[in-house]
Amino acid sequence: MKTWKKVLIFGVVCYAGYKLGQKYLQENDMTARDVLHKAQTKAREAADKAVSEAKAMKAERDARKQAEKEAQPPKSVYPFGVEKRVEIVKLYDDLTGLFDNKLNYPVEKEVRSYSEEDGVLYVYADEADYVVKDPFFLTVYVKDKDKAAAKALELGHHYTEEEMEVRVYGSDTVYPLKDAAAEAEAEAADAEAETETK
Repeated sequence: MKTWKKVLIFGVVCYAGYKLGQKYLQENDMTARDVLHKAQTKAREAADKAVSEAKAMKAERDARKQAEKEAQPPKSVYPFGVEKRVEIVKLYDDLTGLFDNKLNYPVEKEVRSYSEEDGVLYVYADEADYVVKDPFFLTVYVKDKDKAAAKALELGHHYTEEEMEVRVYGSDTVYPLKDAAAEAEAEAADAEAETETK
């Protein structure tokens, strides 16, 4: 008897829903196809809105992750030497660099590989390779002859000739770390400033 009551109630509810739906369609001058089309349109709009919100949330999350990544200090991977002056650091997940702790200066930002043999650190990068000895002396072997002078001047701002030298592979030429003309001008300006103060 209980099952018949449930079936009867279910039938009454379905019949009432059918009659109410029919009345709604007549009042709004619609067909079942119009209702289906309206439901499909709303579903598409909701899906498009959800996709655009998901893309915006992903872009925001990626921007936040990138900002956090840039805010993190480099992680030491391999300190070298007694003083630990030079070390290989992990700048980002996919980027390793050569860092001078004394000067707080990134010598090379894109290290491909490195190794140590007999107290000498060998660092390999795309444009130049580096040989670091302890006590500190840095030899830079530039791969492109045209870029050697520029690399020497760039590193010359941070290092003296007692600390480093720049060479090209296959050549004995050591490139000067300072621009001779600029150095002469600076010395002349210093001498002129001294004579004016006297």
